[in-house]
Amino acid sequence: MDSQKKTLDDLVRGDAPVRMVDLLELDELQCRSEIVAAAAKLLQDPKHCHDGYDIIGPLAAEGDVEAQFIIGDFCESALKQPKQAAIWFQRAADQGNPQAQ
Repeated sequence: MDSQKKTLDDLVRGDAPVRMVDLLELDELQCRSEIVAAAAKLLQDPKHCHDGYDIIGPLAAEGDVEAQFIIGDFCESALKQPKQAAIWFQRAADQGNPQAQ
């Protein structure tokens, strides 16, 4: 058994897929906003961008405004899907996100 606790940076540096359960096991992530931020960090890493999308997508679908904005930004910048981005930005704007508005 590994006696050293893993960190988000350890997960990002690793080759294994990162799942929601992996994030929930990290002591450094204590609340939903920190999970969203961690998933956003995964989106920025070419090796783990699919993992980040798989984690943040359900959070956005559940109505998390920050996740909605991040997915919108990812759809626009990385996926080059402006129509999909507009949907996510509108959802975030409808909840008062100033960046999306």
